[in-house]
Amino acid sequence: MSNKRCSVEQIVAVLKQLQEWNARLNELVAELSLDKAILRELLIREPVAKYTVARPARRRPRSVGSAPTAIRRARRK
Repeated sequence: MSNKRCSVEQIVAVLKQLQEWNARLNELVAELSLDKAILRELLIREPVAKYTVARPARRRPRSVGSAPTAIRRARRK
């Protein structure tokens, strides 16, 4: 802890800045809450499958017995 003392003007300035930050954060929370409510309403009205993104094609799994070419060549020697 520091032993420095703050003037009343400094305290008032910091308090004013904190109040501005608090107001802005409250606005952001309100906007996000509204967005969340709108998205929830859309999901209730419309099926989820309509908004899903197509999945990329799956790679074929390697068969259990096959090994990469370099390993197979090494085994032959």
